[in-house]
Amino acid sequence: MAEALKAYTYGSAYAMGVEDRFGTLAAGKMADICVLDRNLFTCEPAEVLEMKSVLTLIGGEVVFEA
Repeated sequence: MAEALKAYTYGSAYAMGVEDRFGTLAAGKMADICVLDRNLFTCEPAEVLEMKSVLTLIGGEVVFEA
């Protein structure tokens, strides 16, 4: 799971040449964040399909909250 998340986040930013501003959670970088109802790193693979977002932030503003 860690490899997949890195590929979708940092890998995409790196491919576009913007990894200095996007792709990881770090001070000074831009980030949109989705908080899920379970831990991606400890759940069973089949549970990923059942996950729900409980909070989504885009551009620093809450756009969804369950």
